[in-house]
Amino acid sequence: VQVMRRSSAGAPWQKAGVFLDIRDRILGPLVGRGLLGMAFHPNYANNDRFYVFYTRRPDGHIAIVEYRRSTNFRARPGSARVVLVIPHPSQYHFGGWLGFGPDGYMYVTTGDAAAWSPHPSQDLHSRLGKILRLNPRASNGSSGQTPADNPFADGQDGDPLVWAAGLRNPWRASFDRLTGDLWVPDVGQDSFEEVNVLRGPTPAPAANFGWRQCEGMHAYPIGDPVQPCSMAGSTLPLLEYPHAEGDCSVIG
Repeated sequence: VQVMRRSSAGAPWQKAGVFLDIRDRILGPLVGRGLLGMAFHPNYANNDRFYVFYTRRPDGHIAIVEYRRSTNFRARPGSARVVLVIPHPSQYHFGGWLGFGPDGYMYVTTGDAAAWSPHPSQDLHSRLGKILRLNPRASNGSSGQTPADNPFADGQDGDPLVWAAGLRNPWRASFDRLTGDLWVPDVGQDSFEEVNVLRGPTPAPAANFGWRQCEGMHAYPIGDPVQPCSMAGSTLPLLEYPHAEGDCSVIG
C-alpha cells in the first residue's frame, strides 16, 4: 500500500513511500488472490485504525485484519489484529470490498468461490456469496461481533454475520453518503452483468440477489428464449447489461 501526498489543493500528487507492506502474509497472485480491499475506520483521525481484506498465506482463505497507524504516518506491521477469517476453497471469486456504513458497522462483500454444488450463495449458513455486516472492534467469533439487528443474529436460520445473499463475485460496492444507499455491482456468469442497490439510510437486511437461480433479471442458466427471473423473494438488480454491449466483468 503506497502513500500519495500533495503540498496543496491543485498541486500534483507525489509518492510519499510505502504505508503498509504485508507481502509475506498474502497468498497470490493466481486469478483473484491478493490484497483486495482496504477501508479506514470512520474515526481514523483519532484512533488510527484501518482494515485490509486479503487472501491469507498459505491457505488462501479470506482474512480481514485491523492495523494501526504510527506517528510517522506509516502503518505499524506489529499492530495486526485478525477481525475475521473466512474459509475459501478455491482460487476464484473472493469478492473483496469492505467499507463502513452510515450506522458505523463494517460491510464486507464475498464471492461464491466459483462453487457449483453445493452452492454457497443460497446457503444462508455460508459466508460466501454474501454481504456481511459486523462490528470489527469485537473479537473474532465473539457474540459482540454480530449487530443485534442482523437478520440471522441468533444463528438459527443463517450465519449471524450475513446481511444479504445471492451474489456471485461482487468486487466493489459503495455507500451513497447522502442517502445511505448501498450500491453493489455483481459479476455475471455467461450473459449479463448487474448493478444492485439496497436503499438506505440503513440498507434493508435479508435481501437475496438471486444467484445462482438468476443472472441479472433472468432465470439461470440463460435459455433461448431468455426467461425472466422467477425466484420468489429475490431482489432484482437496478440495471443490467448484456455481454453483447460490454464483454467484461462489472467492477464498481
